[in-house]
Amino acid sequence: MRPPRPARRPILQRSERAMWKVRPAQTSFGCLTLLVGVEAICFVAIVVQTILISVCSSLEPLSLMGLKVSPTIQVLCAAWAMVGIPMSVCAGVGALYRIEYLVKIFFWYLILSFPFGVAVPAWLLASGKVCDSIVEQEIQRMGSAFVCGFTETFVFMWSMVAALVHSYFVYVVWSAAEEINDYHHSSPSLAAYNSQLQFMANAAPATPGAMLKTSMGVHTPLMSLLQSKAEQSMQYGGSMKGSAEIGRA
Repeated sequence: MRPPRPARRPILQRSERAMWKVRPAQTSFGCLTLLVGVEAICFVAIVVQTILISVCSSLEPLSLMGLKVSPTIQVLCAAWAMVGIPMSVCAGVGALYRIEYLVKIFFWYLILSFPFGVAVPAWLLASGKVCDSIVEQEIQRMGSAFVCGFTETFVFMWSMVAALVHSYFVYVVWSAAEEINDYHHSSPSLAAYNSQLQFMANAAPATPGAMLKTSMGVHTPLMSLLQSKAEQSMQYGGSMKGSAEIGRA
């Protein structure tokens, strides 16, 4: 019996990259590996999340560059940051030990965090409160059109820069997850091991009640395969012993 071919990537996982229509990156930040890039992104995320939690107040509004942040918004941001800290740590560990689902969880966390980061500057620009919050009234009297226009342009530009940086972080984490997925499906040692297990499973005869329980009480196909091999060895040894006794008689 010919051993089966190595397992290919599932159709859904192969079509995911086609859906995005984006090639995964091979490096991060121009000269670093994806592993170093993910670790750096996790570190930056943990620092930002720690700052959000440390400045949070449920009683007093926060004054940030003249902007008043209500306690409700502070608590929501701190709660979201608290959720992200274990995800960031797990993503760093997952990237180091090539655990795909941990990196993917962090990827979706960054995706969901993007609207939170864009909502505040977008709301300020749409409501026209940027100039009143940042520029003093005395300066506005000198020419509100020029001063407020320059301030809003400045806020819009840096909001776009932050959004682009966040988008690049998302892209690097996604590329690392794709690289880990490709490694698991294209590694020669893993493919050979998987093919050998499939060949042994197909070559083993189907024996009723051949499922064994592990120490946790769970049935596993590998234990069943080992049991079938042990039964074959016992049957072969018994037949050889019987043949020897008949020869002596």
